[in-house]
Amino acid sequence: ILVSCLNINGYSSAGSGDGVHNSKWGHINQLLHTSRTGILIVSEAHLTEQRCEEIEKLFARRMKVIFTANPDNPMGKGGIAIVLNKQLTNWHNIQTKEIVSGQAILLRTRWHDDKDITILGVYAPNVSSSDSRESTDFFLSLYNFFHQHPEWRPDYLGGDLNFVEDAIDRIPMHSDNIEVCSTFDNLKELLGLCDGWRNTFPDKLDYTYCCNRVTRDPDTNVTSTRVFQSCIDRIYVTDKLLDQARQWKIQPVGITGVDHDMVSVQIAHEDAPLIGKGRWACPDYILKDERLALQIKDLGIATQEEIDRIKNIGRTSESNPQRAYHKFITKAMDLTKERERTI
Repeated sequence: ILVSCLNINGYSSAGSGDGVHNSKWGHINQLLHTSRTGILIVSEAHLTEQRCEEIEKLFARRMKVIFTANPDNPMGKGGIAIVLNKQLTNWHNIQTKEIVSGQAILLRTRWHDDKDITILGVYAPNVSSSDSRESTDFFLSLYNFFHQHPEWRPDYLGGDLNFVEDAIDRIPMHSDNIEVCSTFDNLKELLGLCDGWRNTFPDKLDYTYCCNRVTRDPDTNVTSTRVFQSCIDRIYVTDKLLDQARQWKIQPVGITGVDHDMVSVQIAHEDAPLIGKGRWACPDYILKDERLALQIKDLGIATQEEIDRIKNIGRTSESNPQRAYHKFITKAMDLTKERERTI
């Protein structure tokens, strides 16, 4: 199963409207399909019950969404969601538990045969040089919860942690608040988790978030724009899962308005059989697309004309109605897939 984390920076792109058709979730639906992600942890989801219902209705064939919203400003701040790809995961009889509203949620699902996997999705508070209290309290609340509820301890923790453990995970390089790091260390030790990407690539430099900031030199009073990068989106797994994990990746997703890269890992069950890609099927929602319908109609007319021509001049092994029909089906599928990516 491929499990990924992505901060989408809000429900909609700036100026695109509030409806689900104008949201980033159409792109997320396509991302689940193209990347074959089984479970996606979404930070800064900005979901409400209504928005979630609209998403699950529009993308009913692929998405099951659980979420926790910011209690004060659900449509404009924070929020964490876990999305299950119905075509690749067991989304029936799942168990969920909210730990911190808008910031931490647990999902437990059947992974293989009688084995469960428990996933913790987090969106941690920001940490500044002058204020780390909120982040420290957040990780302390997680520690206390799992200390009191050991049956919920996760196999996998992922999301936007908004701090780094190692100085090399920032440009310019610097260490983050020691109190936050220490509190998180205690949580990791309790849960038996490790940073899988850093464990796999101990000397590699890569980042999930990049921004430009205007800085002012205090001596000359001259302003300049500097690039800041950090690896604040991370995945932690147990030692057992680390042995079964591969293809640790940090990669851009190309969604307008998303300013983080996606972090992902493929986790193989030790007893899992080999599963292929399956048979492609046309999504229901695209059948009503007028542009695609016209393209396929024109293709069908051209194919019929080709078959009529073959009838008049005679068939050969390379030119016959069966080959013409096969080309029509293949081209129609290609047109549908291309339209699905752009709609």
